[in-house]
Amino acid sequence: MTIADRIRMKREELSLTQDELSKRCGYSTKSSITKIEKSGNDITLKKIKRVADALGVTTSYLMGWEDEKEVSLEEQIMYADVNQDPSHLEAITYTAEQVEKAFELFKKYENADNDIKTVVDTLLKRPQQES
Repeated sequence: MTIADRIRMKREELSLTQDELSKRCGYSTKSSITKIEKSGNDITLKKIKRVADALGVTTSYLMGWEDEKEVSLEEQIMYADVNQDPSHLEAITYTAEQVEKAFELFKKYENADNDIKTVVDTLLKRPQQES
């Protein structure tokens, strides 16, 4: 199975059109996705990462290096681009354990001192909070 096949298969599994996927990837038209799905050739690592994030899969899965296609909740949070439209998260379902872990992380953040919050905000590319 090629990278183009894996992208098309996952997009269809999520019931996304090429236009919807292109918007999640930050493209203005579907032509980039159409081109990628037709051949998969000449796709840059940056584009692979962008498509993988939009589909909620690992880059290794798209490249065919591993069969595990789902990204863990921790990886989703770690690699999330908070400046990007989060609509791609609609297709992701969470277990009660994952939600509980996320709330624990939020509580730790809320209880952290301002220096730690600044580091976290910087890593997540979030605007600085007023004290």
